[in-house]
Amino acid sequence: MANRPLAVLVGKRAGRRPTRCAGALLSREERQVPALTVSPPHARLTLSEAARLHRIGYSTLRKRVSDGSLPSQRVGRRIFVRPEHLDAMSTPVVGRPSADRAVESAISRVVEAAPRLTEAQRERLAVILGAAA
Repeated sequence: MANRPLAVLVGKRAGRRPTRCAGALLSREERQVPALTVSPPHARLTLSEAARLHRIGYSTLRKRVSDGSLPSQRVGRRIFVRPEHLDAMSTPVVGRPSADRAVESAISRVVEAAPRLTEAQRERLAVILGAAA
């Protein structure tokens, strides 16, 4: 009974006098249902639900939807996303350059772009660098 939707639980308790709060119609055990449940894989989430479930900012999701990097469906004014697309968004990209490779690449680009040194300049650099060591 803990996994049933609120509307079904309220419908079973129709014999009681309704109050303003739907939670008042439920017993204590029924009110202790977790607030967030895991949806089946074919389900869709609204952007608010997705932001809360995956701990991503709502505005970040809106940006991703608008630039097309997060597939979505619009129904009326609501925007829905699939959970597997959110999971794919948080998966790290394989083959991304590490910080060491990025630094080595930057150094090699600087060295290639630098003008060639004369013999006098090389000797002067050797004196300066040799003094530092």
